[in-house]
Amino acid sequence: MKSQFKIIVLFAFLLCNNSNAQSNSNTETFTINWPKEEGWHIVDQQNNAEQTTTMIVSLKGKETIANCSEIATTYICRGSMYVPIEKKMEELFQPLKYAQTAKRTVIEKDEKAKHPWFILKIEYSSESQIWYVIQGKNELYCSLWSTYQKEITPKSQEKWVEIFKSSKITAE
Repeated sequence: MKSQFKIIVLFAFLLCNNSNAQSNSNTETFTINWPKEEGWHIVDQQNNAEQTTTMIVSLKGKETIANCSEIATTYICRGSMYVPIEKKMEELFQPLKYAQTAKRTVIEKDEKAKHPWFILKIEYSSESQIWYVIQGKNELYCSLWSTYQKEITPKSQEKWVEIFKSSKITAE
């Protein structure tokens, strides 16, 4: 993985970890409809020491972390208090001040939805990402798709925006 990607991933993990508060007794489930024809599957899942944040890493087909062309990561931040979407976006962009070649673009957002969300893209010289962040009642969900290309094609952007927007939060 590239150093900029590591900075963003680490920051997202810390962002979710620091957003935690006491959780209600209701449990939420976040579901993304990964493209079945591409064979997306979980290759790693870890919880932080406090069990407040889960990181799930997925790859497509038979790719491995060492040879992947694309990678998807989801962070589930339990007991997360509501923070305005604009503030979450700024927190996510904070580490980019050190990556001068990074270009960030907000694709879509809905602050008034039942579960406020935003989708943005971040493009570096050797890697690009599309982020989807959605605030549930008790959890914050941050998902990203990353490719080792300088720019995200319009076709890829359209595909991943559709995938992320079709995700669902359900209460159990």
